[in-house]
Amino acid sequence: MTGTRIIDLMQAARLGKPNFRHSFLVRYQDRLLPVTTDEVMAGYIDNGIVYLLLPGGKQFPVDMNLDDLQQQLDPQQFFRANRQFIVSRKSIQDMAVHFNGRLLLNLKVNTTEAIYISKERVSAFKRWFEAFH
Repeated sequence: MTGTRIIDLMQAARLGKPNFRHSFLVRYQDRLLPVTTDEVMAGYIDNGIVYLLLPGGKQFPVDMNLDDLQQQLDPQQFFRANRQFIVSRKSIQDMAVHFNGRLLLNLKVNTTEAIYISKERVSAFKRWFEAFH
């Protein structure tokens, strides 16, 4: 997603146009559990399955791809960090400048992999983070 597209989504969200998802029903054993988007720390893909990551490291698969998940989440609260991760603003503990101008995100919850933001997306990430923080 380009920086312009991110800004367009943020402006549309401020104007109240899109209707973003507020909750999910996730499978847990033989039950469906409600999960609100406020609880979601990140969304990620692993071996072709998309998961929601919650506080305490709980993770639940959802039946959609990462692009669809991104479209359903409020861009004021969630950012597509890379091809594998969407992160929630509230999940970000800090950021470290890494090789070649990339950022390494440290979340308040453990993830299976390091989350990097490419040099090309760092500006858009900083604008997003500062705009609504």
